[in-house]
Amino acid sequence: MFGEDVILGNKNCKLDSKGRIILPKFTFATEDDEIGITRENNGYIGLYNYNILKHRIKDLKTESLSKKNEELIQYIESQLEEIFAKFITTSVVDTQRRLLIPKEFIDSQGFSENAILQGAYDHARLFTDEDRYNQYIRKFTQTLK
Repeated sequence: MFGEDVILGNKNCKLDSKGRIILPKFTFATEDDEIGITRENNGYIGLYNYNILKHRIKDLKTESLSKKNEELIQYIESQLEEIFAKFITTSVVDTQRRLLIPKEFIDSQGFSENAILQGAYDHARLFTDEDRYNQYIRKFTQTLK
């Protein structure tokens, strides 16, 4: 199931005319997996196992209610707000491991028929193009130096 095991790898993907991508085997996506689709500000979208995303929200909410540390509570609340603001919709993986990305999102983010899917532990990122993907990688690798 998508997101239950570590998702590692990247792959060039094609969006078909309906806005579907085939999720690679390294995502462990199976038929009827419900995927939460989030809007990101860096030229990509996030793909999350919807049940895991809901569980993460519940855990963050529970954690914020049980801790007395005000800074921690504010941080957790801001993380929840970010998740809610980015959340778009869900889509279900079909029998051929295809996932439908909403057409209005494809258009507004500037996706073409080519995209890059990158595994990121328990979720995946779908980049609009190779330039956006390379910008993201450069930014990340600079923070490690």
